[in-house]
This record gives sequence, C-alpha cells and structure tokens, in this order.
Amino acid sequence: MIFKRGGEAFGEITPMSTIDFIRLVGAPTVLLIAVKSGQRKAVLYVSAHLLAFVAISFLFAPPVIMVFHVFLAAVIGLTFLVYFTKVSLKKMRSGNGS
Repeated sequence: MIFKRGGEAFGEITPMSTIDFIRLVGAPTVLLIAVKSGQRKAVLYVSAHLLAFVAISFLFAPPVIMVFHVFLAAVIGLTFLVYFTKVSLKKMRSGNGS
C-alpha cells in the first residue's frame, strides 16, 4: 500500500501507528500508576477513554485489530481486579485494626 500511494499512505499510517503504540504502552502504565497511587478518578477516566476507543473502533476498524482490542480489554479488566482487590484488602486491614 505504501509503494502504490507513496508518501500519502505513509503520512496516514505513521500517525495512526504512533497513537496506537502510545495507547499500547501508555494505557497499562497510566493505569498501574493510578492504581498504585490510589487515584480512583484517574482509573475511571482512563478506563472510560479506552473503553470508548475500543467501542468506536469496533465500528470502523478491520477485524485484524481485534487482538489490540482484546489486549486493551484485558488491561482494563486486570486493572479493575487489582484496584478492587487492593481496596478490599485495605478495608479488611483497617477493620481488623479497630
């Protein structure tokens, strides 16, 4: 595709790939930092952004991108699992100390 359309295709592919790479690396990193620091709003905002991205992408993206969507869904699911486990353990510890 790049060779048929030349620089025009390259100009379209590079920004999209860069944004996807940032989401692929940045999403787990931001969610991990938000969970470790206990910032509930940050976890919710980033997760909402990623879920909206996945939902809208399902409408327009080709089926090949499904692996990327599954990865993002798994990251979001694991983040919520870790976050709610952390919150419940904190509540259990504070309940036993009283």
